[in-house]
Amino acid sequence: MADDVRSDILAAQAFAKNKAFLKPDATSFATTLPPEQEAAFQAYIADKSDPTDLGRNVDNTYDMRGWFQGMQAGDPRAALVVNPNDGLKHRDDWWKTPYHPSFSIDSQWADPTKAPKWNDQDQLVLPNGNIVFDERNK
Repeated sequence: MADDVRSDILAAQAFAKNKAFLKPDATSFATTLPPEQEAAFQAYIADKSDPTDLGRNVDNTYDMRGWFQGMQAGDPRAALVVNPNDGLKHRDDWWKTPYHPSFSIDSQWADPTKAPKWNDQDQLVLPNGNIVFDERNK
């Protein structure tokens, strides 16, 4: 199975699970940049100096343009931080969409009364205590 088809299937499965955790008015999960920012975003991708290979992440699991806009504006959530579980640089949950397998309460589209939140064991836990994602045991 091609990687892009597999990615689409996984994203659809994640959305089916995560749609229950959305804010009622959350319907669009992608930032549209004005033309000058879009040009800067495309140049950033083409540069290939991003250690997370931003150009690869063009699917709908993460609002990369929103992250880029935040980075340009100096938003502290737009930093790249090393995840201790895999040693790789990651971006903040703020821009994760419900198509992401670890969609959490920290996403701008999450309903804080329903969405799972991270515990100190790197697990996403629902308000009722059920673990829905365990980052240490992928």
